[in-house]
Amino acid sequence: MSDAPDRGSAPQGRARRRLAAVLYGGTAVAALAAPVIKRRLARRLPEPVAELATMGGLIGVGWTTIIAAERLRPFKQQWTRSHGDVTTDALDVASSAVAARVGGALLSLPVRNVIAGARRGRGGGPLARLPLPVRVIVTIHAVDLYHSLVHRLAHEWGPLWRVHAVHHSAPRLYWLNATRFHPIELALEGTAEAILLALLGADADTVLAHNVVRGIYGQIQHGNVDVDSGPLNAVLATPERHRWHHSTVVAEGNTNYGAVVATWDRLDGHGVAARRAAVRRRDRRGGRPGLPPGVDGSWRRRSSAVERAARHAVAVVRTPQGPGTSWTFWPVPLRLLKHRADARTESHVWSCW
Repeated sequence: MSDAPDRGSAPQGRARRRLAAVLYGGTAVAALAAPVIKRRLARRLPEPVAELATMGGLIGVGWTTIIAAERLRPFKQQWTRSHGDVTTDALDVASSAVAARVGGALLSLPVRNVIAGARRGRGGGPLARLPLPVRVIVTIHAVDLYHSLVHRLAHEWGPLWRVHAVHHSAPRLYWLNATRFHPIELALEGTAEAILLALLGADADTVLAHNVVRGIYGQIQHGNVDVDSGPLNAVLATPERHRWHHSTVVAEGNTNYGAVVATWDRLDGHGVAARRAAVRRRDRRGGRPGLPPGVDGSWRRRSSAVERAARHAVAVVRTPQGPGTSWTFWPVPLRLLKHRADARTESHVWSCW
């Protein structure tokens, strides 16, 4: 018997839409309020401290809201329970922050210095005269274009998949595994993000608002939250879309690469709509009703592929446990943490609607 909540009634549908409005609307409000909050804090604190406090505080409020939403309205009840992954994911929060922000800033510094030198005396960049909301939309789309292209390549090219497989080793979808990434992947993305923002001439307010959106939205996208994003599914990389990306079926998982927006997935034909049609056709041929096909044996095959790939990307050691123990991979400091094999045999995706 499924433990998914009843999504069919009108009151349930309204609740799911209201929750989506709170999560998406709250993220937008936080991003636009960030420069105002920073300026007020900067009256009493050094500006770098004020900026860090603003970003950390707003992202913390966003994460707390998502945690509460997972408890009150989970998409799947059993994903609210630990699958032996919480410690791994918590450690990855720290490593991802260092790799993406510190590593990205350092690696991109020479290029950003060249860009700043070339622009000296010529005024601001192409975003200078645009309103803040438009500037943030532009930067999010620019970074998401890079993310989508490299993300797709990571699913289709073996050497990059060996690094990206760390993310797909998660046994469930919930807010904290949004940061489960290999530090090499995050350092590359952080570097590209910093260079793109410099090329666009993003000022400090735009960068802060951009970082708030990016800092909150990944947790929404991976969240175990039962939302109905409605028309926003056409423009945002919503949880409904992203669950397909974590499907156990390769043809379904190699879709929906966007981190925040769905624009580039829709343009290159890797959006969720085609996947839904494919699932419906498969169901008519005898697949399990209401479920993406392949949630049985194919998960074991895909899981094995993930583990084989990740073993090439990180140093691992066998846990001393007996039968029934499987692996997750945390790349810094190259440790191996265990979780139960029965969690490993579950699909990330049972139902996407």
